[in-house]
Amino acid sequence: MKELCRFLKFIFFCILAAMIEFLIMKLISHFFILSSVVSKTIALIIFVYFDFKLNKFFTFESNINNTIPLIKLYIFYIIFSIFSNSIFHFNSSILIIVLVSIINVLFEFYYQKYFIFKDSIDTKLIKI
Repeated sequence: MKELCRFLKFIFFCILAAMIEFLIMKLISHFFILSSVVSKTIALIIFVYFDFKLNKFFTFESNINNTIPLIKLYIFYIIFSIFSNSIFHFNSSILIIVLVSIINVLFEFYYQKYFIFKDSIDTKLIKI
């Protein structure tokens, strides 16, 4: 039951971070008149940071140091972005976008759980 709750929190924070990414991408492209690729890249960098922080504190409740795990998550997103953009180049139907998004959430959850936070889950010190 605890892991189901952890997974649901993870999904919630992924959605929240994705909304932040979308908003930042639109603001950057509107106010700075940058190309969609540049706007999306900047927004993705900010998204990964927010995603990491939210999941670190609320989902995995970890006291892990930020630097190396954050770099690992950026590497994950670089690889996954190349993968997903390659797929979208050939087929960008709604079904494919939804399937790739579901695959991303599942892979990212297990990647963070077993690769990034594996030894530090539930180690956050409670401050009163």
